[in-house]
Amino acid sequence: MDKFIPGLELSGKLFQLAIEPIMQKVFPQIEYSAARLDYGSDVLGFDTPMSMDHGWGPRLTLYFLENHYKNYQNQVSDYFANHLPFHIQGFPTNFAEPYADGGVMAYKDSYPIHHMVTITTPEKWFSDYLGVDINDPFSPTTWLTIPQQRQKD
Repeated sequence: MDKFIPGLELSGKLFQLAIEPIMQKVFPQIEYSAARLDYGSDVLGFDTPMSMDHGWGPRLTLYFLENHYKNYQNQVSDYFANHLPFHIQGFPTNFAEPYADGGVMAYKDSYPIHHMVTITTPEKWFSDYLGVDINDPFSPTTWLTIPQQRQKD
C-alpha cells in the first residue's frame, strides 16, 4: 500500500474519483448526500498508520431520499461491487471477511468486491446509530440521554 494518508482524505478521494462520477453517469436520477460519519479514529481526524490494521480505508456513507433508497439501494450497491476501481490512491476498495471491527482492506483484482460504501437514509442512519427519530422533535431529556457509546449489533 501507498504511504499513509488520513482516512478522511482517502474517503474524499473515493468520493471524488469513483462514487461521484458513477452517480452522475449511471444514477443521475438519484438525489443523495455523502459523508464519512460513523465510528473510527479517521472520522475525527485522529487516525495514524496504526489505524490501518482494521476499520480503516476508503469508505463512506451515501444518504438517499426514502423513495430512492427503496428503489435503488440494492442496484447501486451491486453496481459499486462490480464497477468501483480496485484501489484508490493505492489503497484497496475491497474489504476482506470477516467484517468484524469494520473489516480489513484486501487487494482483489476481480469483481465483485466487498466495498464499504453504506447506503442509507438520514432517518435510518439516525435511528440505527443514535436510536432517535429525527422526524420527532428532541426533548432536552432525549438529547441528554443519547449514549456516548454505540453498541454494535
